[in-house]
Amino acid sequence: MLRQEDPRRVDAPDKTRPVSCSSGRSRQLAPDPVLARAASALKASLALGKLYQSTDRLAEADAVLAAALEGFSPTPEMPEIAEAQALVERLAQCRFGL
Repeated sequence: MLRQEDPRRVDAPDKTRPVSCSSGRSRQLAPDPVLARAASALKASLALGKLYQSTDRLAEADAVLAAALEGFSPTPEMPEIAEAQALVERLAQCRFGL
């Protein structure tokens, strides 16, 4: 006679399901390393642009930000893009008296 386990017992192992070593959380896709580097470069350029602006080096600030913004468009995930674009516009107004 085969002994049947009581399914209500908490300590009884469930032999019908394979044991899983995963934590049960879904895996997220790894970020694109090229995009991650570009985002880091944009953040660094924004900081440098702000520094240049604070020392009245407006042309340098504009050049740094314009190069870093190339290929980016504003997204909710990266508000630094919109911030850098706004700074470029303010720099243009200051430099050209608009």
